[in-house]
Amino acid sequence: MGRRREILELAAMAARLREQAGAARNANWLYRLVGAARAVARRKLVAGWHRFEGAYVPLRDGTLHFVPRELDLHGYTVLTKGDADQVNAPILARFCAPGTAAVDVGANIGELTVPFARAVGPEGACLAVEPIPFLAEALRRTAFANGLDWIEVFQCAASAGAAVANLDLRYGEGALIDSGGSRLVESAVAGSVQVATEPLDDILARSGVGARKVSLIKIDVEGHELPVLRGAEATLRRHRPALAIEFGNDSSEARAGMAALLQEHGYEPVGALFRHAVLPVNWRALMDRAYPLDEPGVVDILFRVKRP
Repeated sequence: MGRRREILELAAMAARLREQAGAARNANWLYRLVGAARAVARRKLVAGWHRFEGAYVPLRDGTLHFVPRELDLHGYTVLTKGDADQVNAPILARFCAPGTAAVDVGANIGELTVPFARAVGPEGACLAVEPIPFLAEALRRTAFANGLDWIEVFQCAASAGAAVANLDLRYGEGALIDSGGSRLVESAVAGSVQVATEPLDDILARSGVGARKVSLIKIDVEGHELPVLRGAEATLRRHRPALAIEFGNDSSEARAGMAALLQEHGYEPVGALFRHAVLPVNWRALMDRAYPLDEPGVVDILFRVKRP
């Protein structure tokens, strides 16, 4: 038990040191010292985490997040910062009206699932779609620990049709890698697993959403966004939810397809969600990857239906 307690204390220390580093910025020598101590705590934490079968980590907002044994960037952020570090959560949660349904496609360990569920409340519904088995299980544990019984976790990949596909986990045993970069690939590769795919319309039909209005759908699927949208057209037509879609891993052809589909359903881009601002975006900027989308990397873009 002593070794396990040591690892948990390292996690708490890393989170505290982050706060102390911010306070020490004006004293350069102290900032460097705190940074060095934090780096040591991080290394020991990563080296020792494999001794656990996962653990619940309390966040600053009082919720518990289950971090699985397969430690990667998302779980590491929770452990070392004491926070999910999801800056878009307050913005997107505003679209999750109480009593409605919110959908998190590519939920990972639930950085957005939990705030969505809290926003819709116990009279609402929250669907988390996550194909990676250990992440789906972590989501179920997080929902249970926080009493968020209206979260439904679907261990599958949302797509245009029902099938079996290969998911490249891009994850190595004992290595700290971002499972958020996992993506569907045509052929099996080293480290890939087979997962079921299902249209989002079908997932919603067999869920507990019922007659509730779907108020928000978030999609973060590493370049597979167009098939997800194609499998959700009935939902878009009926509920006209706000959409938060990650762009940056898509091809030019896929982006053109998404633009055509979204415009057909009456959607307009609102803006790109950056850390300190939401910058307005129009269709030209989206298609031409012009400002504010002219830099490499990924960014979430908010869409809403334009009312007549």
